[in-house]
Amino acid sequence: MNRRALRWCVVVVAATMIPLGLTACGVSGGNGSRHHIYQSLNELISDSTTIVDVVVEDQNTFAATDSTSAHTVSEAMVATAAVPLGLALTNESSVLTPKVGSMISVRQLGEPGSRSDTPYLKGGGQYLLFLTPTMLPGAASNEFYVTGGVAGIYEFNGDIYVRASKDGDRIPEELTVEELTR
Repeated sequence: MNRRALRWCVVVVAATMIPLGLTACGVSGGNGSRHHIYQSLNELISDSTTIVDVVVEDQNTFAATDSTSAHTVSEAMVATAAVPLGLALTNESSVLTPKVGSMISVRQLGEPGSRSDTPYLKGGGQYLLFLTPTMLPGAASNEFYVTGGVAGIYEFNGDIYVRASKDGDRIPEELTVEELTR
């Protein structure tokens, strides 16, 4: 192979591989790499289909199989459901409003203790959660993922909810349910 042809091959390979490598980059933390960092609370709201205040009553961890990744499912009772203006604007699903007292399942990738920077829900904990349906084959209609992997988790602390993740999102550090419904 002559030098000109070799140079041409190197240019073609570099032009193809560099963009592919860059698309794999993302912000790490939470439940793996995140492809989107929220710039506002309104953006988080518009990507969510439901926002609920819950108490986690039970939790199960499932090992990885040939068809699923390791994951943790928290069973939570809905204490309050908020429907702020702009809910589900950018989500393909419609707004979902679970009934107060109903149970929902919240699926998180991985398992507690597997990553120190991932805030997992805890049994007995109270949370304000921004959620989207899992849309997994055969999944129940009450099974959700946290919007943004971990961005949509706020843990109850006294009389306010405090953001559980510090992944670089530009969303409030603290929230109340009342602030969402104004």
